[in-house]
Amino acid sequence: MGMNDYNSVLVDDKPIESARALVAPVACAIGAAIDVSQLQPRTAVDLLPMVDSSITDQLMLTDLQALVRAGEKTVFVSGIFPMGCIALFPAKFETQNAAEYDPETGCLKWINEFSQHHNLLLRRELRRLRRAHPHWCVDYGGVLWR
Repeated sequence: MGMNDYNSVLVDDKPIESARALVAPVACAIGAAIDVSQLQPRTAVDLLPMVDSSITDQLMLTDLQALVRAGEKTVFVSGIFPMGCIALFPAKFETQNAAEYDPETGCLKWINEFSQHHNLLLRRELRRLRRAHPHWCVDYGGVLWR
């Protein structure tokens, strides 16, 4: 969850602000998928009504909720990788301005900063879950940045 939502916005030539507006709801939706202390099962569509969530995202949330409801106490959540390094984005947002690219990797800096922002908000949401459910093990898998 997250990458598909962001990709669809960025690929459809919507402004980066449209993608940024999704970051907090996406991070909360990931947390809500894990936090089943609420009585009603929720799907990605319920959690993110403004996003066209894929069937895969809906199934992932449903499967995760089922595992946690069945008593699973350990959940691993991965961050997203540097989107500015995915070939699609440097090609789509190609610019002659060398300052837009990381000099060591050639990746678009502004999209990588966006990815880092997502990961920051996701880690905050997971800290909230750990405080709310100290008997759970909610692990975050960071993505290596050079």
